[in-house]
Amino acid sequence: MLASPDRVFAAPKRVEPDLSANAVARLVDLGVGHIVQGGSMTEDKTRGFGLQLQILVGFIVGFTAGLIANVTSSDPGWVDAVSTYVTGPIAQIFLRLLFMLVIPLLFSALVVGIAEMGDVRSLQRVGLRTLVFTITVSGIAVVLALAFTYWILPGSGVDPALTQRLLTDAREFAGAFLLGQSEKPQGVATVLAIIPNNIVAAAADNDILAVIVFALIFGIGLLITPTKSADALQSVIKGIFHASMRLMSLIIRFAPIAVACFMFNLAAVFGWELLLLLGAYVAVVLLALGTIGRSFRKSLDVRKRPVADV
Repeated sequence: MLASPDRVFAAPKRVEPDLSANAVARLVDLGVGHIVQGGSMTEDKTRGFGLQLQILVGFIVGFTAGLIANVTSSDPGWVDAVSTYVTGPIAQIFLRLLFMLVIPLLFSALVVGIAEMGDVRSLQRVGLRTLVFTITVSGIAVVLALAFTYWILPGSGVDPALTQRLLTDAREFAGAFLLGQSEKPQGVATVLAIIPNNIVAAAADNDILAVIVFALIFGIGLLITPTKSADALQSVIKGIFHASMRLMSLIIRFAPIAVACFMFNLAAVFGWELLLLLGAYVAVVLLALGTIGRSFRKSLDVRKRPVADV
């Protein structure tokens, strides 16, 4: 959890250097690790069964019920009704609640993280390291993903007739997605597009990159503005962050139910064979994540050792 020291703009006091690193890692430490564990702002574990185990139980229950419905049901009408009016809406509500908090959580975390760095030099140092780290990790992730995909070929066993039916069913969504991709700027316009003319419009369009750029610039503005009003605004934005995190930790507790609903819909509609093929995609993702995670864990362990041991 990130500490909350007062901002320091001039000498007598100085913020400790490791605070800035914690501020930059706020989204990773809290937004991924803490939220996945389902804890609140001060709790790391849920009471009773852990959230991971609850999600696993929900996965198994939903998957089993969906397979039973797919295999034993002679009349698919009731399965479609359950998927349309019960499990489908529950899953969509869960996703919408999560997506609803993405913009305020992302904006507040970045602004407060930058504003609490204490001075511009810390921002430059940590910002450069973060940029290099992000580019390096992203490049390695892309290479690993392509390598594992071409090695395993997870979609090679899909029946062509089933593929054509799925493409036909998803044509409307795919068409809208491709249209949106074609409307995106190219070349130099891509660089210009990350700086929003209107932050409200960018947030409404879910332009995450533009929101991130605005949050970074706004955080720098707070960092270089040593006034009481700026301090008060930073406190307000910090309150937005804490409230967003609290809501996220509450919403994520319903993940087991949502996962059960998702798996019921998939298993009931597509059956066992297609889900096995889709499991190959999951295996590729897990294999790539495990490889890169283990590599970076080893590199971090080496960096933590004393120089004499290395």
